[in-house]
Amino acid sequence: MTVSSPHEEQNYFRPTKNHLRKETLVGPVTAVALPTFIDDDRNEYKGSFVARGPWIELAGYDTNEKNKDFKYLAFKGDEGGTIHGIKKCVGVIEIDGRQRDLWLIYGGRAVSFVALDHNPFGSRIDNGTYSPFQNLPVQKSCGKKAFESFQVCDWIWDVRAIVSLRKDAQSFKILVALGLAHNAVHIMSFNSVLDNGRLVLAPPVVLRKVICDVRCITYSLNFFGWVASTSSAEANDLDLAVVVGTVLNEVLVWKALDGSEGKSMLKDTTTSIARKPVIHRLTGHEGVIHSVKIGAGGKYIVSTSDDRTVRLWEQNGIHNDGSALVRESPLDVRNMFCQDTAYKLVWTGYGHAARVWDSAFTSLNSIGQDSKCDGIVSVGEDSTIRIWEVNGGQQVATLKGHGCQSIWNVASDHCGTVITGGNDGTAKLWDVCYHIINNPAIDDSQRKIGQSSSHIYDVCVIPNDNVNLLPKLPIPKIVEVVTFVALNEKQKRKKPQKPQVHKQTVCGITLYGDPDSERVMIATRAGMLISINLTSRAWEDHGFWSKDFGAIDHTVDPGRGSCLSMHPSERVVAVATSKGEVVLSSIKKSDHSNRLVFYLHGYPAIQSLHWLDEQNILSFHIKGIVIWWEMASLVSNGDVDITSMVKPRVRSILTMAKTGLNVGIPMAYCYHAVKNILFVGDSRGNLAVFDCANEGGPDNHQNALDVLSFTHKKEYVMDMILTDNGEGVLTVGNDGSIHEAVLVFEDNCMKLRSVLHRPVSCLTGITYIWRAKINQSQSSIIVGGYHGNKFIVWNLSEGYQLLCLDTGGRNRQLDLSIQFNRGLRPTSHCIVILNANKNGSNELLLHSYIHQRYQPGLPSISRGVPCHGETILDVAFCKTQSKGKALLVSGSNDCTAKVYLVEEGNIQFVTDLHPHESCIRAVCASNYQGSESSLLVVSGGKLLSSFYRVDEDKRGSFVVTFLCTNLLQNRPAIDQRMNAVDAIPLEGQEGDADKSHLVLSGDSDGGLHLAEVSEAFGQPRKNQSVKLWQELPQSPACVYCGNQAGANSVSIAFLDSTELPRVVVATGGDDQAITCAVLSLVIDDDYSSKLNVTLETIVTGKECCASAIKGVRVTGNQTSGFRLFAVGYDQRLSIWHLNIHQDPDSTRVPLLRYLSSTPVDVKDINSLDHCTLQGTQGREKEYLIAGGEGMEMLSFDKDAGMLQMH
Repeated sequence: MTVSSPHEEQNYFRPTKNHLRKETLVGPVTAVALPTFIDDDRNEYKGSFVARGPWIELAGYDTNEKNKDFKYLAFKGDEGGTIHGIKKCVGVIEIDGRQRDLWLIYGGRAVSFVALDHNPFGSRIDNGTYSPFQNLPVQKSCGKKAFESFQVCDWIWDVRAIVSLRKDAQSFKILVALGLAHNAVHIMSFNSVLDNGRLVLAPPVVLRKVICDVRCITYSLNFFGWVASTSSAEANDLDLAVVVGTVLNEVLVWKALDGSEGKSMLKDTTTSIARKPVIHRLTGHEGVIHSVKIGAGGKYIVSTSDDRTVRLWEQNGIHNDGSALVRESPLDVRNMFCQDTAYKLVWTGYGHAARVWDSAFTSLNSIGQDSKCDGIVSVGEDSTIRIWEVNGGQQVATLKGHGCQSIWNVASDHCGTVITGGNDGTAKLWDVCYHIINNPAIDDSQRKIGQSSSHIYDVCVIPNDNVNLLPKLPIPKIVEVVTFVALNEKQKRKKPQKPQVHKQTVCGITLYGDPDSERVMIATRAGMLISINLTSRAWEDHGFWSKDFGAIDHTVDPGRGSCLSMHPSERVVAVATSKGEVVLSSIKKSDHSNRLVFYLHGYPAIQSLHWLDEQNILSFHIKGIVIWWEMASLVSNGDVDITSMVKPRVRSILTMAKTGLNVGIPMAYCYHAVKNILFVGDSRGNLAVFDCANEGGPDNHQNALDVLSFTHKKEYVMDMILTDNGEGVLTVGNDGSIHEAVLVFEDNCMKLRSVLHRPVSCLTGITYIWRAKINQSQSSIIVGGYHGNKFIVWNLSEGYQLLCLDTGGRNRQLDLSIQFNRGLRPTSHCIVILNANKNGSNELLLHSYIHQRYQPGLPSISRGVPCHGETILDVAFCKTQSKGKALLVSGSNDCTAKVYLVEEGNIQFVTDLHPHESCIRAVCASNYQGSESSLLVVSGGKLLSSFYRVDEDKRGSFVVTFLCTNLLQNRPAIDQRMNAVDAIPLEGQEGDADKSHLVLSGDSDGGLHLAEVSEAFGQPRKNQSVKLWQELPQSPACVYCGNQAGANSVSIAFLDSTELPRVVVATGGDDQAITCAVLSLVIDDDYSSKLNVTLETIVTGKECCASAIKGVRVTGNQTSGFRLFAVGYDQRLSIWHLNIHQDPDSTRVPLLRYLSSTPVDVKDINSLDHCTLQGTQGREKEYLIAGGEGMEMLSFDKDAGMLQMH
């Protein structure tokens, strides 16, 4: 049966009632801004606007320095919308006795008028229900219904508005200029009126349509003017300039309104049309122009394009030193069109590797009233933010922080702070002055920024100890070396090179001292100890660390020096040698006899030394050996006394050796002082844990409790820290990944369990990891490592680049001291790099920064929930035991999968899963009733499936643990992929080890794969742990044609029946139709024969969607009625009542009836899922998630919807 119009009398795009409510959206950032507010004491402070789809978020700090944010749905109508800009009107209005600023929020063809409190983060925030936003609806015609937004005839690129008071603050007129995509400007007038006691805007009057003589499509438009405060909209200073970027690769500058036209325009009672010529035509770009911005009072225009360039244009007729960054007075507008002046190309900036989307003028060096228009920030499709000097066009910094290719927009507060918004759903705040110094675009030791003398490195030559460790060899004569050559070829002659003579060899460097008086200690293989004061750059000689002064009963060869470590008191150093010796030496030069040597025979080659505290030191030896030395206090009453103390004793000898394990050199450690447990990682990627409660002494080796191999493949484990709960460690290594392992008690012994292994995309090797409290975060993870020769410090929790320096080579010795505090950057840091010159003096490259400028009014450095950088191909809810909570899994075309927490209509990021080699096309979840664990399945390209276990603890937090992978072929083709996956628990299982799930997946070749996957920990990571069921049906049990074109989504629900088991199957396809079929199932009692499926009836609803349907979900039951949700490429989510009617012959007939629909504001929708959660008041609420270029979550008013169904 076919139903041609299942919508009945309702309009699909404008339903009578809307039972679907928008909850939140996680997706690309479409607009950003940095507004300034005034508190009750008339002090200015800053906030940030971040828009995603129809939502806008305002964040900032209140007077108590507490970070707060507010979320507002700007476009609520039946058509939805995406915000592309936020602009403040000139002037204020009054609502309910409070003065408010008026903001215009625009996107597509819609404009929304929003009144915002002057001080949104003030003391009135008390009950959690306050919102600083208030919409001013607009009537379409007099006396008719007012709507939240106003629609115009064309795409809006920019807006300007002036508020003019008439009688009082509640009676006002708004003069609005709209810049449209067809190179035209519409000037409108809106008057305030009262509608049943509510303040609304009357239908607008179009005063003038200004059309440019050059008719073309524009990709960018920027107004200049209407920013300075104007007392009345009837004034003669309404000059307005327009700069547009066209699809014809040109920048056009023309004047939309002259001051002399303002008065006559406002008096006209009819719409006038004016044509204006182009005054300046700027050519030179070789692609579509995506942004044009004006700076320095009209002196500069910056444009960005498809041709990957940033171009600056200057008009010499405007005399401006660059101090007027935001001035847009009527005089400035007039100066742009002076006679005999033209904009000329000053420079072209090359550097972006893809299209450049947006740009903004900013200040590089100044703050407050001294801000100058001396910098440009550009963003593009190459994942970078680049900072340029206006004077000369030199690129001075390259920043990274977004986990996506496209960074769409950038805005500046004109005081040295910019905000960028990307496709990954986050907005990042950047301190321009800090990042110019610490993320330089070039490697120049004397690079100057404007008038500042900031530099990248200070070069300090290390004093020569005048000891040549290699003998001077005679230079051999040039001899002729003839290699075998074919006939008619010339003979080759090679000249031997001169032998390399090292003037000095450094065996160790270390930073010590306070940040205000930091020093670097250096030990050389000539036995010298020298240090440099980083403030005064003065060198100090501390004598020899190895020389025998009679008090030492063992002669140490300084040429064997291998490493250096500073004592916690910073008055003693420990230097080790390749022969296994450790030398304790006072750094006071006069204490020549204050030295001590100790060693343990048979344990040579110390690679590094690490102080646990003032009396315990670890020495790392080859072959996985760690020796724990214990000694008396070295400092007594402020004096260092080494020679009189008893020699250190061996507390324990720890070995990582294990049968069948290739151990390497211990590289990193982490000590849990409370539990007395030591974690050690080596150069082969192994992680070991030792119980240090008992002493082993020098005669017994203490084996590890457990060793976890290949935590970083076969690469070095470089550093580690304890997890938040102290139950495990986070390790980083030379494979560029961070690995989490926990210590568990299994089989009456302690074991290490691998949890997750995640690469850090911007690093190829990680050498440091810290935990810091930044911006009130309880646990921000910071890592430092290399990408090529660049050393990068990366905030892993925020996804933010803090530091990037070119070291000249990743094999150079490097030491780093860094302190973190609340703010946009580290409080201070110092980096020391040893540049070992082969035939000259060694050098120290010093880079330091002290946090001198603090901006407490800025929000945290990252705003928003991280999302995928490309289209989401599948989403799936996962049930939990916590009321009102569910997990959400998403898989994307960017090869990544993420886990989120859904609670009270909000989505919170939980963790990233390990990326696949190819796209992730399907995800699902499965769990047992009442179980605190669940199975997550991620499938995609190259026929690969990954399995994870999620555990929920008593505190309501979730731990995701990797179990194994299932690769069906050793060498799958690049285009072979899993397109669908689902899983169910196997009933009758008891205990965690017995919990197994059936996982069914379908591939791109039409094949089905059924596997049994266990939730047990400790499975082999590849293939062996997954039981594949080989005997699968070779032909389908039932075939029917539901859709005339491809069926994209299927959903099944069981019918209540005392007779034959029946199911209703709903499908949605490319033919815009929804098909509902009732199938009966017949299975023998002994389950010995195959399943018999019979199609009882089928109903197809045509034109259920305006485009291809990509997701359907059926929920409910036969008693209360089924609900069917559908979403498609028309970006609307519709809800249908599915009633299964029983005919007299007992045939079940599905009846489909349209209830409601609402716009979904994510593009390229590919998936839909549904779950029911219990709210705080005990009422159940149904949530739906649509995945595409982002994720949007909506909720269904179940009570109202059920009432309409019946």
